Amino acid sequence: MSTVSQLVTNAAETTTTIEDRAQPPPQRWTTALFVQLIRPPSGPIAHHQKALDEYHAIVERAVTHQCGDVVAVSSDAALAVFSGEGHPQDHVQFAVDAATSMLEQVAQLNGQRLAQGLAPLRIGIGMDAGVLTTSGFKRHPLLDPGLEGYLNKARRLSDLNCQTPFPAIFVSHSVVNRLDHNQRYSIQNLGDVFVENQADPIAVYALMSGEFPAK
Repeated sequence: MSTVSQLVTNAAETTTTIEDRAQPPPQRWTTALFVQLIRPPSGPIAHHQKALDEYHAIVERAVTHQCGDVVAVSSDAALAVFSGEGHPQDHVQFAVDAATSMLEQVAQLNGQRLAQGLAPLRIGIGMDAGVLTTSGFKRHPLLDPGLEGYLNKARRLSDLNCQTPFPAIFVSHSVVNRLDHNQRYSIQNLGDVFVENQADPIAVYALMSGEFPAK
């Protein structure tokens, strides 16, 4: 499984200018989404690479369609950020809609794979949200010191999501608080877990819908 630190290392680095440091630190709402393949695709190498390409294309389409940014990728995982100066509910809903789209597109791809005698792909998705105080919006998102905590939580939730047989998106309490509850979701509290570099445990919620395709 890919870690947040590995993906951050792969991201392009930028520098903070004196002008950046002189400005008052602005705030922005951010939702972090971590998605990973539960297991690598099987079959011949050509099919394996094609599946990875299709998987990453699905992630890119789903994220950019909902005004998000894929900020780092590895062979089996990706980090996406939905942020700006708008209302927090907007960014959370955009991220959830992107995650839902990923599940639906992977299900469509699996229909084609099964018809070809190939094993289906399975993904695990985790999300966390909160407020960042940054030294300037021009900086690369992954260099924001406050973002790592959100990414670690999203990655931990994604890891847990990989272990469950039922279709769901695993989210934090902050995501649940800002979610549009008029949408057709069922939310179940699965208990608390500890996260790397976090002193206190976080609550894990499974966001489920009858419209989610089966794993």
